[in-house]
Amino acid sequence: MIDVFVRMAATPVLAGVVAESVRWAAGADPAATQHQVVTLFGDPTVMHLAWALAAANRGTPDSVWRIGADGSAVAAELSLATAVLREDAALLLSANGPQLRTAIAHLMSVRGQEEHSAAIRVPIRELFAGDLDSEAMLAMLREAEGDVDAESVEDDLAA
Repeated sequence: MIDVFVRMAATPVLAGVVAESVRWAAGADPAATQHQVVTLFGDPTVMHLAWALAAANRGTPDSVWRIGADGSAVAAELSLATAVLREDAALLLSANGPQLRTAIAHLMSVRGQEEHSAAIRVPIRELFAGDLDSEAMLAMLREAEGDVDAESVEDDLAA
């Protein structure tokens, strides 16, 4: 599990940046919970959040990743291939879609309200391509999209 703190900020440091993310080092204890901080700018989307999480998971601890509106990810002198970022983000969404959508909904609902913090803690399951076979991936994508009756869809396709 990764403990993610998601917050919003008014404007990014650089134009065109929709999110920044950083994964904190676990320290000496390898069993310690991993932590990430994601800052979303402008009008946040679930995809921006997923891209930010995916970049931080691929990077080294303590590297600050800047995510562009086009899905580019850059940290210091490093960059991440857009295709890899999108693949990792899709896997994160398939396993954690409801949590990520809830986080974005919360941030949007408290936007501009001084008595509420525009931040939320989200525990997510870390997931990469090697973790699932194609049937498991298909089942998780259906579940993330709310399709709980996947067998009837397969029956319809077979007919």
